[in-house]
Amino acid sequence: MSAGVIDVVCSKYLPAGTKRLVELLKATICTEQFYTFSGLLYSQTGAVLSDPAARLMPDEIMTMDWLAENVIGAIPAKEELKEQAKPVMKQQGVTKKDV
Repeated sequence: MSAGVIDVVCSKYLPAGTKRLVELLKATICTEQFYTFSGLLYSQTGAVLSDPAARLMPDEIMTMDWLAENVIGAIPAKEELKEQAKPVMKQQGVTKKDV
């Protein structure tokens, strides 16, 4: 977000207080005052992936082959990917056998 590559888009119907909270979170993430991938992290399988004092580094986040417990969905199997996505997956280091 700090590089302007991604952003959070909120509904125009979002209450003003909630919108302010979203803007505060965005600002603290961009200035590295808040780390979204820190503390205790759980995957969809419930496995603990970090400890309370740790945070994932950018290269660990970019090569994640799991989804957090609050994410609805699944990482597609390798056979489900379009051909142009397979080299990107390999380049990013996603190596999970069933991905």
